[in-house]
Amino acid sequence: MQINFKTGIRALALAAISILENLFIRRINSVFVRDAITLQLQPLKESVVVLTDDVTRDDVQLNHIWRAHLQNQLPPFAEQKINDAIALIEDENLRGLLATVAVPANGLIRAVTDNDSNDVEQLKALAEAFISNPETARALIQYVFIPLLNRNIKDESTRTIVIAILEGVLLEGLKEAADRV
Repeated sequence: MQINFKTGIRALALAAISILENLFIRRINSVFVRDAITLQLQPLKESVVVLTDDVTRDDVQLNHIWRAHLQNQLPPFAEQKINDAIALIEDENLRGLLATVAVPANGLIRAVTDNDSNDVEQLKALAEAFISNPETARALIQYVFIPLLNRNIKDESTRTIVIAILEGVLLEGLKEAADRV
């Protein structure tokens, strides 16, 4: 029985990845690090196959494998890690603020990993959508301005007036901007 050199290299490389997966990665205490490394193993295995098959144009195949990985695996992985971390925050104001900011942050990750090469325009659109969203204004008021005012303005009636002005200005301004569009 004759073994093809490439087939032997492929088997050896895949076995090494399996050993890495089964003996070393599971010893890593950090779930985040373990998950991040494990996420890279599938495209690595696919890359080994590409590099050891008889199909030409390995560069095209490798580009496809890793681009698909970045588009399909990285954004949901990052989003889940961000959301998991936010959920652990006990301070309601900080958790609310970060949950609000996580939406465009996750959009940024998706924008720079998708097939659309016009990242700048995508990022501008994300920023514009975030800024013009009434939920952003409400989150800023609830999770940033009110806690700041509560800490710095002791008189409750003054605080109430300032909050009412902020809400009126921000939310009415957004409403007017939306009506113009």
